Amino acid sequence: MKEILRAEDELETRVWYGRKGPAAHYRAQGTPEDIIKGMLKGKRDAEKRFGKKSLMDNMKTDWDWGFVSEKLSAIRWVLGYDWDMLDT
Repeated sequence: MKEILRAEDELETRVWYGRKGPAAHYRAQGTPEDIIKGMLKGKRDAEKRFGKKSLMDNMKTDWDWGFVSEKLSAIRWVLGYDWDMLDT
């Protein structure tokens, strides 16, 4: 169970990271600066944990992105979540 939960945490972080755009995008939408700073800190933390190249590799192609997303979906299904639950 510990291994499954560690994998879920990693995959959730990878999917979350992949969904985040540049700070300028959020600023243009009027997102409060404290929210943007929190996102940037989260991205830096993920990069320290997994490496920026590794995180970016998850988004190289639609196939790569789908593979990471569906791994998260499958692990969550095993944990009792609804199929295709990809909330981050």
